[in-house]
Amino acid sequence: MTEKSGKADIEPSELKFLKDLGWYETEDELESLFSDPFNSFDLERISELYSPNEGPLDFGYLMFTDLEDASLIFQKKHILGLNLSLESTIPSSIKNLKKLKMLLLKDYETSKSSEKNYDDDDIFAKIAPLSNLRYLRFINTQIREIPNLAKMFPKLRHFTLDGTNLQTTPIWLFKFVQKHYSSRFYTRKGVVKEEAEMLAVLAILFGWGSCGHSVNDSGNVVELKLGYHIHDWYDAIPYIPEEISRFQHLERLYINVGTFPFYGEQGDIWIPESISKLKSLRYLCTDAKYSEQLMPYLNSLDKFEVDTYEGDEGGDDPNVIR
Repeated sequence: MTEKSGKADIEPSELKFLKDLGWYETEDELESLFSDPFNSFDLERISELYSPNEGPLDFGYLMFTDLEDASLIFQKKHILGLNLSLESTIPSSIKNLKKLKMLLLKDYETSKSSEKNYDDDDIFAKIAPLSNLRYLRFINTQIREIPNLAKMFPKLRHFTLDGTNLQTTPIWLFKFVQKHYSSRFYTRKGVVKEEAEMLAVLAILFGWGSCGHSVNDSGNVVELKLGYHIHDWYDAIPYIPEEISRFQHLERLYINVGTFPFYGEQGDIWIPESISKLKSLRYLCTDAKYSEQLMPYLNSLDKFEVDTYEGDEGGDDPNVIR
């Protein structure tokens, strides 16, 4: 941090939001909020640590590193990144954060079996004015429906539903990747359109780096690693989509169910019956559960084994467009 906390330069309307949120009451508390290097990051200070040859700051990287631990990221007069808990009500004054680029919404307390204490419609009504938003991430939430996401946030570059408690893939998610250029990240790399859309959906569901893949010369996915995090630790996956059967040229499949990090539950994940439609599959490594009905298919593979993978690279983050 610089010698000066920076709070005096922040727009008063943005400070009002922080006060409405309950993050401070007194001037001393406000000073403490902005001067704590573990709670807030001053991009002016971070920029000083970078060599000019390293190029501009990567906001996508900041979203998945610094903002995951801090409460906010700011630069000069504006708050650019926020880490909010859905356990508390989001004030309507969040609309004052006109320059906000990164928003992380998390729910550490809600398990699959408990009821959520927030309303989807209320959340999106409040954040809808944030038209400058580029990175939106949900962690361990029970968000079900996100209306008109691509239209609501026209500058959105990255969107994930890490650990979200879904059981099936919602139609709106496929519609979103068709409109949003996340799927074009893959088509530009030569992946065929239908499989590119599915990879984009998997990247949203499983999070940063947890959708490693390889393709053949024809642009078909031949290897898929789900649930293996790019930073050498496991992400939990909410379920295995039935639509995995779209990868008709898939030869090798790795699926790690993982543990939901915020309430310590091992994912109760089953291999879908649709996997039997993968006629090219030769190898499967997973810790997911499977039914007796799938045993003839699993036994027909060249190799089927329980996951013992230690974790290395998860591949490029497939939902970020540089």
